[in-house]
Amino acid sequence: MVDRQISGSSGLDRRRVAVWAGSGSLLILLLVILLLCIAFSIAGRNFFSLATFSTMARGNVSLLLVSLGMTAVMLVGGIDLSVGAVMALASVTFVMLRMEAGLPEGLAILGALGTGMLCGWLNGLITVAARVPSFVVTLGMLEAARGIGLWWTQSQSHSVRSSIDWIAAPKILGLSPAVFLSLWVALMMILLIRRTVLGRYWIAIGTNAEAVRLSGIGTAKPTVAAFSICGLLAGLAGLIQVGETLSAKADNFAGMELQAIAACVIGGTSLAGGKGSVIGTLLGTCLLAVLQTGLAQLGAADSIKRLVTGLIIVGAVVIDAWRQRRVSQGVS
Repeated sequence: MVDRQISGSSGLDRRRVAVWAGSGSLLILLLVILLLCIAFSIAGRNFFSLATFSTMARGNVSLLLVSLGMTAVMLVGGIDLSVGAVMALASVTFVMLRMEAGLPEGLAILGALGTGMLCGWLNGLITVAARVPSFVVTLGMLEAARGIGLWWTQSQSHSVRSSIDWIAAPKILGLSPAVFLSLWVALMMILLIRRTVLGRYWIAIGTNAEAVRLSGIGTAKPTVAAFSICGLLAGLAGLIQVGETLSAKADNFAGMELQAIAACVIGGTSLAGGKGSVIGTLLGTCLLAVLQTGLAQLGAADSIKRLVTGLIIVGAVVIDAWRQRRVSQGVS
């Protein structure tokens, strides 16, 4: 039945099939998260509690923010391997401007956010100007950001006396202001992708950049904007980490980029570009948080946690590829 509908009016019906398939994937992902919560609650007994869930939410704010930025980059068909290093550099920037340079806290915050955005802007600019794959450019930025941070701090951890710690402190039901800030950012990203021209350009570029160029629409500015937003959110994540630990170190957050990519892929964002969901990324982050917390409470070794996460990523990619083939064939 679906095959006949698509063959008769391919455009509209294919979009409907894609929407139905995407909604079904999110429901399945939500069900998996609920089943994991039930399983860990039975196995660990202490998992299903307000303290566990509030701690889990506070501990994964930075991952969510970075994953939201990664979603924008992946929508245009890119990848950003530098987000962990940019997080660290932004946190170092805040601490050094505040403690070493003696700048007011507001200026130090702007400096940290500006550092993150500048790194993202450079990633996007070099990618589109030199027509180099983004993973190569951002791999270079990863090393450069680490190097600048290590040189600036002389490879030492630096502490800061700052009132910024309020952003990571438990307030309502054990949740910190950072949790609510990250959810607000997620809402803004939903509106940006669904309701603005820029968001539609991201999806179009990731789907078929050549077709967008042939239609007379420039792809450079939207692509640079996606990378810039990713860098800005990485900078914000770094600031929140400073608020939580009141310290910064240039080699912190190694592997954050892989966790962010995992959250996006698990949530249904395509590595090929053109397809992604902020809600999916949020659920993907939740799934990783539940897995890490549940396995930690059960006393699982770090190697086991990495193995399980890796298997889930591979499974998510395989399922997404299979589902894309089904949708392209008009099968719901």
